[in-house]
Amino acid sequence: MNRRTKDVLKRVYLGCGVDRAVGTLCRHGFRTDRRKVVFSSFWGRGFADNPKYVALELMKRGLDLDLVWLAANPDAIRRTLPPGIRVGAYKGWAGLREAATAAVRVDNQLVNLHDAGFVKRPDQLYVQTWHGSLGIKRIGFDFADGTADHDRRYGNRVKDGAMVDALISNSTFESAIYREQWLGGGKILEYGHPRNDILVNGVVPEFAAEIRHRIGVAGDERILLYAPTFRDDDPAFDYAFDYAAVLSACEKKFGGTWRMVVRKHPRMSSAMLGVTPGSGVVDASSYPDMQELLAVTDALVTDYSSCMFDFLLTGRPVFVFARDLEKYETTRGFYYPFSETPFSVARDARQLAEGVGAFDEESYRRDRATFLAARGCVEDGHASERVGDLIVEFLNRRWSE
Repeated sequence: MNRRTKDVLKRVYLGCGVDRAVGTLCRHGFRTDRRKVVFSSFWGRGFADNPKYVALELMKRGLDLDLVWLAANPDAIRRTLPPGIRVGAYKGWAGLREAATAAVRVDNQLVNLHDAGFVKRPDQLYVQTWHGSLGIKRIGFDFADGTADHDRRYGNRVKDGAMVDALISNSTFESAIYREQWLGGGKILEYGHPRNDILVNGVVPEFAAEIRHRIGVAGDERILLYAPTFRDDDPAFDYAFDYAAVLSACEKKFGGTWRMVVRKHPRMSSAMLGVTPGSGVVDASSYPDMQELLAVTDALVTDYSSCMFDFLLTGRPVFVFARDLEKYETTRGFYYPFSETPFSVARDARQLAEGVGAFDEESYRRDRATFLAARGCVEDGHASERVGDLIVEFLNRRWSE
């Protein structure tokens, strides 16, 4: 179904007042289950990102809770969930009922149920973790000013801001953006991002070996991960570059044998990244958890994705490949210039290989510390615990009432 058809159906839906009926049902037609915590990530796409690590933290505590993961494809997601977390439908009546009866909801996106008229009850806690991290590209309505999309994004933020109780931030920089994007709604808590705990603390060798085995990388190969973001205005953008030249530069600079691993954004096709049979490039796009991939990555190449700021926490090298820098800055926009980051910026494969060869670890370490301090970053590897404490404290109050 295309956007125009969806817009027409939405106008009919709103005109008939169905959304108001749904809102009334959510406020008065359901009873909150004091044990239920409902999670979703990227509109029900998979078990990943900040909500995943909050769910795992609560599961680890061994409390008598009903932990529910909402999924657009429940049958597929069910196989990825650990025992102790059950799957629920993200959309439709079933998803509405799960959300309306939860004591706590945790999400990293603006919830589609808002468009259906969903209204949070006063006795529910809504925790919004979002999915960025010191991101350089503008988000929400900041990059859509003057367009029809601006009104849609603004309206979604108004709805979310009216319901959100806690916004989980990892820095003073991010907190300032939250205040604008959610129009002052919700309490901003600088806890760090739960998904980044794994990058600050690292993973045990056995788990690292398991991740590498799943994506098909040999134990003695070092990983260069290429993870670009999508282009809003150019669905046919060519993301590929001369991987062999950059891998050769990595081997010369850092030693060892290197393997190129790519992870495409869901809006891309593998062909856009030059992944073909026999190319030797590993396509890890179907791997559900980006943070686990970053945890075993030795160096990262990206363009404007906030994953660079997640990976920065490991102290390992990041290289920016941005052949359309000026255009992207005009169409999407940045919150600050790339010159303020610790990363070299390349416009083609030759410059990218040169950036690898010129990498200076001491300068990078110094620039990394300066960058994180300037943005008030609070990541210390204990974010999941803090969000878990927030939820348990709320539930304990509910249980004592």
